[in-house]
Amino acid sequence: METTITPQKAAKILNKHHLSTCAGFYGSGFGGRYFEARVKNGILQVSDFDTWRDIPAEQMKFHDHDGQDIPLY
Repeated sequence: METTITPQKAAKILNKHHLSTCAGFYGSGFGGRYFEARVKNGILQVSDFDTWRDIPAEQMKFHDHDGQDIPLY
């Protein structure tokens, strides 16, 4: 099973999750509710509609509105 998490793969999974649930996603180590993800200069960024936040590789862990982890692989 592939377990390498790249910012591009994480952004794709997070955006797909939001589109399928319309509930956004939550940072598991840094809090906040987010609704969109992108990669800029090789860094994952997430948005709460107002601002974009850089997410370092070691913090790329997210969960859904039910507290279930969102697997990024």
